[in-house]
Amino acid sequence: MLACLLQNSKYSHNIIINKMFKFTLISIIVLSSFNSFCKMLPSERLKGSYSFKSMANEVSLSKLDVQAIGATLSNDRFGKANSVTYFNNISNYFVQGSSDTVDLNLKAFNIDFKTTSEAIGQVKLILKNENLQNNATNVKVGVNAIFSQPFSIFQMSLPSSGTFDVNSNLWTIPIVLPGDSATLVLNYKILNGGPWYLEAEVYSVDQKDSDSTPMNFLKSEDDYSRTCFSNPIFVSNSNFVGRQIIIEDSSINNIIWKKDGIVIPNQNSNTLNVTTAGTYSFESPNFICPSQGCCPFIFETGVIDPNCCEPLEYILKGIVFHNTIAPFEIIGNDANMEDSDVASIVPDNNYGQNDHMDPYAWTQNGILNIKRNYLKFDLSYLPQNVIIDSAVLTLFFGQSLIDIAPMFTGHEGDNVLEVERVLSNWSENTITWNNMPNVTSTNKVVIPKASNPKQNYSINVTNLLKDILETNNYGFMIKHQVETPYKITPFSTSESLDPNLRPRLKVYYH
Repeated sequence: MLACLLQNSKYSHNIIINKMFKFTLISIIVLSSFNSFCKMLPSERLKGSYSFKSMANEVSLSKLDVQAIGATLSNDRFGKANSVTYFNNISNYFVQGSSDTVDLNLKAFNIDFKTTSEAIGQVKLILKNENLQNNATNVKVGVNAIFSQPFSIFQMSLPSSGTFDVNSNLWTIPIVLPGDSATLVLNYKILNGGPWYLEAEVYSVDQKDSDSTPMNFLKSEDDYSRTCFSNPIFVSNSNFVGRQIIIEDSSINNIIWKKDGIVIPNQNSNTLNVTTAGTYSFESPNFICPSQGCCPFIFETGVIDPNCCEPLEYILKGIVFHNTIAPFEIIGNDANMEDSDVASIVPDNNYGQNDHMDPYAWTQNGILNIKRNYLKFDLSYLPQNVIIDSAVLTLFFGQSLIDIAPMFTGHEGDNVLEVERVLSNWSENTITWNNMPNVTSTNKVVIPKASNPKQNYSINVTNLLKDILETNNYGFMIKHQVETPYKITPFSTSESLDPNLRPRLKVYYH
């Protein structure tokens, strides 16, 4: 390309690019009189004209701000000092982008795609500053090891620059030079069979990233990356009865299951029964696989893992990116939480002192009884004006209900649940079916049918909690998605004698 830098009476600069020239070198020619030269450029081949005020800020609509590298101010042709920009045509040039902009690109990958129990799995992160002019300073990268099965133990970190804090999962790099890269190698000891995922995202940087926003959880941006590896699951005596793979994340749906790379027909739910050895994988439009592909569940016959029982369920839990601040956690008790059932068959009864609660749809003497649960945590101790990264509501199985009602064995029926936000205030000592407050379905959470009759639940309520903090804290309501017989889901309440079974809310924030 050939560019001519034009001076006018207002000391602005024009760069005119003509597409008839195919040179990659841009030559900038300063002319005392430019009209005749520019007339030589055929207008029909003119690619663009950009006007710049002073040496950096473009004043046309294209917003192509630049930096003047090495250029100096000089006298114009009338002798007026500091009125024109001087280029020596050797080391002086314009570059696009302001001095406070960088472009960080993050890549994560595993050294080995497949590993074995007791082996060391090695993950490598590469952070590159693709801006060729500006330093990226005080860069922090959040690293989240996703503990599906297998569980792993952190061993060591090897950063080429900066430090990695395993407690906060933050890699801090003081500076990444223009065009330069920093690397971090993490070693984990793998304990059990199954796929293991790790994700990372730029958490913060002093400069503005030209094409990404730190810590916004957008997996399509180039400052986010995910990797994984698989550890074979050994099954003794080819006994596959009861084996299941469970994708325990309601946001992952429209699943296509495959065995040994071939689609399994009519299998689209979040749970897959495994009946024979093989390599099982899934695809979903809501789950972005690492660049090397999603890591499969590999079932093989052989000696079972010595570190574990021989589990029937292999669960990929919801992927939640935790931030650097220790989570705010409430473990329910009478002082910091309210919870209660309401029941349609006895619409004026209150159950605020029960040690169990249970979404329920069953007939009693031929009459349908529907039960819903209300929960509300005291959030007054959560720091003000924080940004919520994630929130997890944990509910534990309500064995105390089974003890007094042995006709039930645990979670029963097609017990798909919904969690919704409550719209007005209530008290656990006075709430009944007749006076229960309304709820909103905005950002409601749908929880798949129980895969284990006595399972606990960890529920991602991030968006619901954000809505609560932006409005009023009236808590959550839990009910079955379809309130028809016969289904029950028992939970422990804040009145449980065992504090380890009480509901808890864990909030990650920054």
